[in-house]
Amino acid sequence: MAVALLLTACGQAPVAHSTSTSLTTTPSPTTTPSPSPTPEAAHFVAPEPSAAKMAAINAGGDAAFWDFVAFHEVGLRAGQSVSYLVSGTGTANYQCMRTDGTLDAAQGSNQVATGQVSARKALTADASGEVNAVITLRPPAPANPRCPSGYAIQAWRVSYTNTTVMDEANNVTWSAPGSGGQAQ
Repeated sequence: MAVALLLTACGQAPVAHSTSTSLTTTPSPTTTPSPSPTPEAAHFVAPEPSAAKMAAINAGGDAAFWDFVAFHEVGLRAGQSVSYLVSGTGTANYQCMRTDGTLDAAQGSNQVATGQVSARKALTADASGEVNAVITLRPPAPANPRCPSGYAIQAWRVSYTNTTVMDEANNVTWSAPGSGGQAQ
């Protein structure tokens, strides 16, 4: 009773006591699952600059006039098989050159061949969903490969333009830089 009088004197109403206790729970914040990250779409990124050079060095032989097209594609599924089509326009200058090693060409044997060149290769993405590769293009063939006795047709200058790499599975295309070479 003294407590009730003291509370009344302070201007507060007495608190009623009951024998039952009820617990009030505050709802805990619900966590909404965040959406899983959307898989990265397949796309090409800049290839390792030395990739094409290393492939050319390892090829040897008449590979001096091949176009070594290096590319790097990311955003693929690990283990995904992808067919790549590399295509472009090749132009090659040919002459009938002596076969005995003498630097001499048969009179009037110069010819230029220009045409579409392409190569297709199926590759598999690595565990991180990437493909790093080099695919080679060869120059267009000469229209007339016949030479006089003691001579053989040889390319002495080649250039490649409008070279593209197409991921045929995902319909993604990348334009590779042009290239070419000339006999020294």
